[in-house]
Amino acid sequence: MMTWQKMRDIQGKMMTIYNHGTSHAHFLDLDKVQIQQAQNRLNQELGKADKIFAYPYGESNLDILGQIKNMGYVAFGQHSGVVSTTSNLQNLPRFPMAVNYAKMDAFKLKVSTLSMPIVENKINPIVTNKNPPILRLTFKNPLTKSAKEKLNCFADSEVKIHW
Repeated sequence: MMTWQKMRDIQGKMMTIYNHGTSHAHFLDLDKVQIQQAQNRLNQELGKADKIFAYPYGESNLDILGQIKNMGYVAFGQHSGVVSTTSNLQNLPRFPMAVNYAKMDAFKLKVSTLSMPIVENKINPIVTNKNPPILRLTFKNPLTKSAKEKLNCFADSEVKIHW
């Protein structure tokens, strides 16, 4: 566990610290009190007024995304990806950079990755009724044969791409 003094010492030098709630509870039922209490403590201890939130376990749903927006927060999920001008500000992707994911080659790849040019698609981030889920994407411009061949999807099980 990191002390408030240690957080003050490293904030802005090695990392930036933002809201994650007062506990690491599952937030499928949004707890606004816990978010506000954590924000108040961050403001008091670290002078953090920025309303940036990371969902514990990356869990959210369409209702929670709307509530977070109404509370004035920008928020991060736990899915990997590039932030772009079309990203949902209440469900931004982030790249892991710890343990096995912290190698320099992986870092170089992540910082040079470009966003996928797709039309916004409001998808519930928590899949509850069909597993594996079906993901449909609409590209802003048709993909060339070469671009289709370079497209990869990484998952724990087999992924089928239908064009």
